[in-house]
Amino acid sequence: MTDNPSIDAFDIASPDDHARVRRMADGMLPTPEGDLRRLGIDEGAALDRRIAGKLAQSRRAIRESAWSGRVGIVFAMWGEQRRLRPRSSGNPTGEDALHVKLDQLAWVFEGTDIDWRLYPIDDGDPDDSA
Repeated sequence: MTDNPSIDAFDIASPDDHARVRRMADGMLPTPEGDLRRLGIDEGAALDRRIAGKLAQSRRAIRESAWSGRVGIVFAMWGEQRRLRPRSSGNPTGEDALHVKLDQLAWVFEGTDIDWRLYPIDDGDPDDSA
């Protein structure tokens, strides 16, 4: 597998860590499919490498597919109110999760003939994620 630098800690709320994971995924695109699949399930691998491996595997599968059309991705909003906003002193668990997911999906579908949409759905969360 390609040698991609990893770190021991991955901060899910860090935009820098997400950008680094995407760079790692770019570097992993030439990696054999079986190695990417094993990396994605290897509990001993660093979390950033596992995420990058899954992103690379997804992008490769979509690019190798001859399919084109529309894709709708549903993002359930149950309990997401704190995760949706960026981290701050008033929101210490913030991940800016919706923007991260949009960025990852844009990267995965980039350069394809697939028209995609992300649908955040309010599924009746009592914490008012909507």
